[in-house]
Order: sequence, then structure tokens, then C-alpha cells
Amino acid sequence: MRKIAGIFWCLIIVCSLDAQTTKPTVKSTPQQKATVSKEKLVEIKTDYGIMVVKLYDSTPLHRDNFIKLVKLGFYDSLLFHRVIEGFMIQGGDPASKNADSTAVLGSGEAEGGMIPAEFRPHLYHKKGALAMARTDNPEKASSNCQFYIVQGKQYENNFLN
Repeated sequence: MRKIAGIFWCLIIVCSLDAQTTKPTVKSTPQQKATVSKEKLVEIKTDYGIMVVKLYDSTPLHRDNFIKLVKLGFYDSLLFHRVIEGFMIQGGDPASKNADSTAVLGSGEAEGGMIPAEFRPHLYHKKGALAMARTDNPEKASSNCQFYIVQGKQYENNFLN
């Protein structure tokens, strides 16, 4: 199974990530100034296609750190090194670049410290969500580079309330 997962990960290489501003939502009247969303979209290109993820304004430390790494090219050619079917896929370990199938991955970090927790009650781990990985540290701080994308069952909103 590990060999299959390793092969699968080698095929899902993050080729490039491009940060871009969403099309601004502008609301204005003659008496109001226009407001423009600061939300960002990140395009993740893989051998299997393109994923577009939205980084929220309500988690500015995580958003800004992720965009900084994207602009530096940090994620280029890194592997999704951990796949748990029906749960999540994880990537962002700098040690995964050019790693062979026997490499133990998942503990690499970028320069700088961990990111303080930014839990928000309106954000939850639904299918497709992107979140930063973390260890079992008491502050619940996040990795400064490793992230995961939630897989799994899709729930209706009324089930989650």
C-alpha cells in the first residue's frame, strides 16, 4: 500500500502555484467608496489537473504566509507526500522535492517559526478546504509550509448546524 501511495504521490507533483487576486467585488453608490475584496485564489497545478483554492481574509497570518511562499516558488515541484483516502492529501514538505520513494516525509519546515492559531467558528473542515498542518503543540500553532486539502464525504449545511 505504501508503495502504491508513493507512486501516486510521485505522480501528483505540484508543478506551480500562482497567487492572484480574485475578481474584485465592487459595491458602490455615489455616496460610497468602492470596496474591493482582499481574498486570494491560489491555483495548484498537478499532473491530474488544476485545483483552485481560496485563502480567507479571516485568517490573515496563514493567508499571507502561504502567498509569500507561493511567490517565492517554495512549493514548486513538491510532492503531496501523505494521502489518506476519504480524509485528506498533504503536501508542502520541502524535503519532498526530488525525494525517492523510501524517504520519510512530513517533518520539513520553511524558514521562520510556526504560525499562531487562527481558528474561526465559521470555517470548518469541509470537503475541498485547504488548511495548514500542525503538530500536537499546546499553542495549536500551524506549520509554516505544510498544508492539506480535505477529502471525504460532502455534507449538506443543515447536517453541520
